[in-house]
Amino acid sequence: KMHSFIQTAACSLAVLLLSLSFQLAYPYEVQLEISGTLPQLCFTSEDIVPKYVNSICQHRDKTYIGGFFNRFGDKSVQHFVVLDSEDKIDWVGNIGINTTLQAVMESSNGDVANAQNASYLGLVNALACPEDEDYIYIGGIFSTVTDDIGEKIANNIVRFDTRDYTFHPIQTPEQLVNNTNIGFTQHCGPDDADDCDDAEQVAMVRSIKCASDGGKRCNAMYVGGYFDKALGTPVKGVARLNI
Repeated sequence: KMHSFIQTAACSLAVLLLSLSFQLAYPYEVQLEISGTLPQLCFTSEDIVPKYVNSICQHRDKTYIGGFFNRFGDKSVQHFVVLDSEDKIDWVGNIGINTTLQAVMESSNGDVANAQNASYLGLVNALACPEDEDYIYIGGIFSTVTDDIGEKIANNIVRFDTRDYTFHPIQTPEQLVNNTNIGFTQHCGPDDADDCDDAEQVAMVRSIKCASDGGKRCNAMYVGGYFDKALGTPVKGVARLNI
């Protein structure tokens, strides 16, 4: 069975922070930019409808798909979807903040008043699916995730319970300024001052590798990407977590 998904976006010229390249039917350049006060994802392409999947994994009888899209089949979705054993949509996720066309255009047009929840778009880069656990792990570019319980701060990596479809941030018990004890973040000024702008904390998880029992469990994992703090501990682009 084939499912289609569409993400439409446009953006204005800004300061380029990162540049990633992906190939589908058309070449896309995906840029993570600082524009105004918040990070944005921007696209350049001959096709004005950028869309892609970054990662697919199977866990028991379900298939998990992540990337950059806001529709999958006839469902609105935010970058993450679960398919059942017959490839029918079982659950749609909410990774990051609102990426409907209206929100994306408001963000791109600099309409700050209406784009406070639209400027930080979500993106899933990596899925790790240890077969002997009831969880999978999702990495990418996102500050928050939302399930049926509500919105949660995640900071670019999150554990997803495959039994009840809930997100669980990876964090230390100690609360740190700017929530740097949660997930993977980028250093923000001296001593992570309270008044740091979100745009100064852009980080990204590109890869997650489970390292327990030959990858069948994720009690230990390696995480790679663009960040300099892992759960509040200074690192440089790669970290090993014992969770």
